[in-house]
Amino acid sequence: MKKKFEVIIEKAEDSQLWGRIHYGEDLLTTNAETIEGIVENFREQFEAFYDLKVAKNSFDIKYDLEAFFDQYNVLNISEIGKMAKISPTVMRHYKAGIKHPSKAQVRNIEQTIHILGKQLELIKIA
Repeated sequence: MKKKFEVIIEKAEDSQLWGRIHYGEDLLTTNAETIEGIVENFREQFEAFYDLKVAKNSFDIKYDLEAFFDQYNVLNISEIGKMAKISPTVMRHYKAGIKHPSKAQVRNIEQTIHILGKQLELIKIA
C-alpha cells in the first residue's frame, strides 16, 4: 500500500483554504481556493523539494471544524450539534474559531456527520 500524506485543511481569513502536512521533520504549507488546488500545490512541493512524484490520491484530507463547515455550508451546524448532543452555541463557537473542541469532541462530531451521511445515502426522492 502506498503512503498517504495527512493534509489538515484550515480556513484562512481571506476565504482561501490553508493546508499543512508534516513530512519527516518538515512542515509543508500551502493555500488555494479549492482542495484540488491544495493537493496540486503539495504535489509540486514534493517534486521540487524532495524529488518525489506523488499521485493525486496519495493525500488523506482532514478538515478542522471551521474549514469543514465552510466547505459544506449546506449542513446546519446547530442541527449537527443537536444530533451530537452539543450546544448549538458551542458548535457556532467551534466554527468561528472562538473555541476549540477536544479530540474526543472532534471524534463525536465526526461520527455524527458520518451517521448523517449514511442516513442521506438511504433517502429516495419521489
